[in-house]
Amino acid sequence: MKKYVNYLHHFGLTITFLRVLSKKIPACGKWYSRKVEAFLATRIAPYVQYDKSNSMEDSTISSDAPIWIMWWQGLEEAPEIVKKCYQSVLDHAGNRPVHLLSEKNFADFAPRSKTFLRYVETGEITLTHFSDFLRFELLYLHGGIWLDATLFMSNSIDSMLEGKRLFSIRQGSQTFRGGVWDSQWSLFWTAYCWGGCAGEPLFKWIIDMFDEYHHRVDIMIDYLLVDRVINLAYTTITDAHNAIEGIPDNNGDTLYMQSMLNKPAADFLPSDSTSLYKLSWKEKYQLISDSGKPTLYALLMKEPSNLYHSSQI
Repeated sequence: MKKYVNYLHHFGLTITFLRVLSKKIPACGKWYSRKVEAFLATRIAPYVQYDKSNSMEDSTISSDAPIWIMWWQGLEEAPEIVKKCYQSVLDHAGNRPVHLLSEKNFADFAPRSKTFLRYVETGEITLTHFSDFLRFELLYLHGGIWLDATLFMSNSIDSMLEGKRLFSIRQGSQTFRGGVWDSQWSLFWTAYCWGGCAGEPLFKWIIDMFDEYHHRVDIMIDYLLVDRVINLAYTTITDAHNAIEGIPDNNGDTLYMQSMLNKPAADFLPSDSTSLYKLSWKEKYQLISDSGKPTLYALLMKEPSNLYHSSQI
């Protein structure tokens, strides 16, 4: 009850009511979203400056830009599916150094995140939300590509990054083989994969927004805060809008492999246009399908290299 009272205190009756209502009636989510973003636009954004003088229009992600992955407890404590995903990135990283971050070493690369961690320690945010801040500080300071630890890389992504100022998985349509996207932002970006150059003003603005938000508010307004912050930049800042619009549609079947893991491995048809597949360590998987055949998950555990393909985007 105390948590709800605190939420009401910070955000008012309308946002609180719409938040509850949207959980019961999903169609009301658009009104809730508008109110949340209006709060960010009027109560947080006026105190954060976007560096328009730092033009990145001609900047592109380099061929040796690092890849950043985090598993807080360290790889030795990670689920097997995370270990397979990490190995797949190593197998296709090429000239890109791969940095695996954990509780022990993240501060070596991201000093502001070390301070920001206090919000996890006080219970205001989760490690998931902490990683949202961390990824954009890393990208702002060092450039490169952030990949969530459950992204399986079936092929090099170099051609996807070539000549790009920003990169994120961008669906471009509401459907993929095996299902329908449920994220309102997936047409434009996905939070679990971002790339760019060091000094990118959008990345700086995002982490400054997070800092300002938590300076003023001690409770999360929404689980998808990072997407709402990015969307605010996309809809109100011309440079950010143009940079995000410069990301072409890519990896349209990124959720396809996940939808097939408990099905016969032989039924899986790799996509020539998808090199990054988003998996989950939280689901329960079978080694034998309902039809009695080895599953795609079994193949992933035993011979993940059989899921690689050589064609380029």
